[in-house]
Amino acid sequence: MIELRLLSDDEVCSLREANRPYREAEEERERLVATCVGHEWEMHLEDDDFVSLCCTRCPAGVDDLYPDGVDLLYAEFDNDAKVDAGKHDSPVPLIVPVEVEVIPSRMWTDYGWEHDVEIQIHQRGPARLVEPPGGAV
Repeated sequence: MIELRLLSDDEVCSLREANRPYREAEEERERLVATCVGHEWEMHLEDDDFVSLCCTRCPAGVDDLYPDGVDLLYAEFDNDAKVDAGKHDSPVPLIVPVEVEVIPSRMWTDYGWEHDVEIQIHQRGPARLVEPPGGAV
């Protein structure tokens, strides 16, 4: 059985106050992402076969390009490393500087408009090994 109740005005104020630091931090993050001029993207090929895409100038990531967009990441790099649906095949952890372009599309189908997006990734510089914490590779 599910029981629902309305919060009192005092409880609502208390919850808003408790969540204020998180809201303010998210607002600051959104401000930094919005004011970043020309994102400088890097793709991190990490130990667990997953990739992350982040800007070196601000806290932007792949979700700022497209929500839950990590599965849309595909790329081939000079060192023969490949990224396929957000997973990589590199035997060592790498950081690869990349250019990113989001290409939205829409087409009419028998069921109405179908919206799609493609995230194009091109290497813009040499890949480098990820330094382990506390020392050189």
